[in-house]
Amino acid sequence: MKRTAIREKGFFLILLIFFAGWRAWGCSESLPLSPRQAGFRDQVFRVLERLADPLAQPVAQEDKRGIQGVLLRLFSVCADDCEGLLDNVVVLDRDGVTIAVYPEEKVPMWNFSDYAAVKRAVESKTPVPAILYRPDGTAISAICAPLLHKERVEGVVVLVIESRKLKEKLGLTETEFLSLDFSRS
Repeated sequence: MKRTAIREKGFFLILLIFFAGWRAWGCSESLPLSPRQAGFRDQVFRVLERLADPLAQPVAQEDKRGIQGVLLRLFSVCADDCEGLLDNVVVLDRDGVTIAVYPEEKVPMWNFSDYAAVKRAVESKTPVPAILYRPDGTAISAICAPLLHKERVEGVVVLVIESRKLKEKLGLTETEFLSLDFSRS
């Protein structure tokens, strides 16, 4: 009986050491990105770089026609950069209120003001991945990136991608998508 108790304690001690080592040596970290996932992240960097500067000034000036013109001019190029994954670009003011959506949709205006991801993008001044919900309740994958004009956050650009497309084309689950770092640090 005593021998069994010692074995059980030894077994649990070995398990405890194993899991402590696993955490200490970083084995609990996510796996490295696959080439397709890393490529997607780089594509997102290019899209954000392509959109950020042209959108920042019209957003700062509350120029809706200027914003729509930038989106009209750049959306197809950005969609091509993301291999057709990009469904919409939504431009928000710094409070999360929708200024523009491209391509335009026949849905009620989106209001992102309650989304923590939008608030984090404004506060951190870095892109933030998120799972958001359309007015009809459909889940979408989104990258919320601040629009800086003269070092001040004037708004947020949201790249909208159907979660299903990320899974089918890149093998990315929602959890893996949320773990991607879209900041250029």
